[in-house]
Amino acid sequence: MKAVIILMAVFTPMVHAFALRMCNTGSECNADECCVSNNPPRGRRFLDTHSHLGHCVPMGTDGSSCLVKYSHLTTRPEDVVYACPCSNGLHCHGDGVNEVPLGERGHCAS
Repeated sequence: MKAVIILMAVFTPMVHAFALRMCNTGSECNADECCVSNNPPRGRRFLDTHSHLGHCVPMGTDGSSCLVKYSHLTTRPEDVVYACPCSNGLHCHGDGVNEVPLGERGHCAS
């Protein structure tokens, strides 16, 4: 029984990691997804690895977290981004919370 638990503990994270679809551009994702960076910047200084590797994430739905700076986008961005913009018909409404250096966080709503 202990062996089964140990195997599950080892392989479950590996299966989850392989379930992510990796991408270098938005066009490598489905039409309703965008390519989100695996290495978002944190704080005023961050390590620029020059890696544009990301993973495919669904576009924002009603109530989803978003970045106000992407609110002008009405289609999937082709570049790797730090958060998917809202889906068509929704807009990113700022919550007044700034995350340095990404800018104001918000939520998708009509």
